[in-house]
Formats: sequence, structure tokens, C-alpha cells
Amino acid sequence: MTGVVFDFGNVLYPFDSGRMARTLAGEAGLRLLSGFVGSPLQVAYETGRANLDDVLAGFAKMGFPVSRERFLEAFLAVFDPVEGMASLVENLAARRPLGLLSNTCPEHARLFIETVPELRRIPARVYSFEVGQMKPHPEIYRAAARAMDLPPEELVFTDDIPDLAAAAGAVGMTGIPFHGAADLARHLAGLG
Repeated sequence: MTGVVFDFGNVLYPFDSGRMARTLAGEAGLRLLSGFVGSPLQVAYETGRANLDDVLAGFAKMGFPVSRERFLEAFLAVFDPVEGMASLVENLAARRPLGLLSNTCPEHARLFIETVPELRRIPARVYSFEVGQMKPHPEIYRAAARAMDLPPEELVFTDDIPDLAAAAGAVGMTGIPFHGAADLARHLAGLG
């Protein structure tokens, strides 16, 4: 193993989409969320084929009109740091190339992920909206390897969704399901 690639949501920062829904529209927001998560609109947004205006128009069609400002306020307030990960990243960065691979949209990437000081130690970043594919598509894992300038076989990828961690194996990466910083540290130590 040469390098480590992290998923963002629920690995480096927990993602609580229910918080966004409650902030936007209380309990009714949970209905909005269930209509959005996994929908063609969400996939289009996170693969760069739709923009924020398209999402807001989709929400309005679902009966939840919301301003851009209110949406962004709620949308960017869904993350908190995962305990132990900042120190693990700091430790690894001194010895290994690090990367980030995330299914996400431009607003989360540019207005949150790119502004988090603790993530400055992760220079290689690959986002689904830039690649035009989401995990588990093999191309997004290949894009991460290219961004790190390493062959996939020299990379470990961790994700909180076991199937997405396993899918990294299709391109030669070692996939590790994420179950906390201490568990990941043990797995990485076992890989040398």
C-alpha cells in the first residue's frame, strides 16, 4: 500500500441529511428528502448534469419552494467531524499520499469540503460531479488513482458503505469498509 483514499460523508464528516430536511421544512422536510435522495434529480446533480437551480425547481415541483440562500444554509449544515479522523489523517499525511473521493455536488465540495482546514492534508480530491460518474462506477475510482498519480493497486479506499468500498476492488484498489478511526487505523497497520 502506498496511498489512502477517503470517502468524505460518514468517513471524515458524518452526513445527516435529516438535519437538512428538518432545517428546511420540519418533519414535512423528511418527505422532501425521501423524494430527493436516490432520485434521478439527485444523481444528475451529483454527476454534474444538473445544477442548483434545477434542484430548487425540482423541490418547488415537489411542493417545497425554497430560496437559494435558505437551501444552502441547510445544505451546508449537515456535517460534523468524525471523532479521531483528523488526527489519523494528520498522522498518515506525514507518511503516505492521501486522496478524497466523494459522491457530491459543486455546492458541498466548494462551499464546505474545500473550506475545512483539517482536510488541507488531503491534496488529491475527486468529486462525482466533476467525473460525471458516481461510486460504484469504476471510472470514479480510476479518476482517484490518476489524481494521486499512483496505480490503483497501490491504493486503499475506505467508505462507510461496504459495497462502495468493495467496488474499489474492481479497479485493483484495496477496499476497507469504514467502522471508525480506530478500526481503520488497525486495518491500515495490517497492510503496512
